Amino acid sequence: MQVKGQLKWLQSELLKTTGKKYEIIPTIAFIVWFVDTEKIDNIYVTQAKTINNILENKYRDVLYNDEELKRITSCIHKWER
Repeated sequence: MQVKGQLKWLQSELLKTTGKKYEIIPTIAFIVWFVDTEKIDNIYVTQAKTINNILENKYRDVLYNDEELKRITSCIHKWER
C-alpha cells in the first residue's frame, strides 16, 4: 500500500537527516469530501477537519515540541525541491 511505503521512506529519511526515529501516524485525509473516520490496517482515513481531534485525543503522547516540528518541517521542505 502506498501509504505504508511512504511511511517507511519518511521514517528512514528523517532518521538519516536528524539521527532520530520519529513515530509517524499514517493518515489519508480528504480535504473537501465528508467521510466517516475509520482506522483501516493502522491507517487513519478521515476528513481534514478531524485530524486535530485525532492527534489531540488519541496521540497526545506522540505530539512533538516546537523545535522537533521545525526540524521535521525543515527536512520535508528540503526534499520537496
